[in-house]
Amino acid sequence: MYRHVNRRHEPLETAETIHIRDSIIALQDAYPATGKVIEEVRAAAVVDFIEKNGRLPQVRREHELYQHAFAIRTRYRHGGAFRPATMRLLELTQDLPNHLESQWDADFQRLSVFVGSRHHLPAAAEKPGRGRPSVDHQLAKWITQETGDKATVWDPARRSKLFTLISSVDLPVAA
Repeated sequence: MYRHVNRRHEPLETAETIHIRDSIIALQDAYPATGKVIEEVRAAAVVDFIEKNGRLPQVRREHELYQHAFAIRTRYRHGGAFRPATMRLLELTQDLPNHLESQWDADFQRLSVFVGSRHHLPAAAEKPGRGRPSVDHQLAKWITQETGDKATVWDPARRSKLFTLISSVDLPVAA
């Protein structure tokens, strides 16, 4: 099919080869390549998520949707999209953060929920024994990292949000 449409090796085109080429091109328009269909389905899933939840997917919470959105945004960063769901995805994800910023946003949201429900900052007390560290410990380490020299994201607006949240807690850090 590719040869019929793009590369004719015969020096002369006949009525039959012209008819074959026209038929293939008509079929390509009616039945797009699988990759383009899959991309449109993925774009539609991301658009559906954004419209239902009112927010962008996050790399840690909705990893697959975030990856699809990021890949499609990257593919069409210079334009060229013409399918409806893909164009809508590009419109809705104008401010899609990169992977590190998305991770930071998810961690900040976890910290906000923690402070909102417990009214204190998390403590970095080690959990005795084996197993995964507690949420308190994980968030306390994240605060230490992001307020220190080893921050993963140096965005002034994000750092300001973090410092504002930390300073809004009047109670001492829980032990």
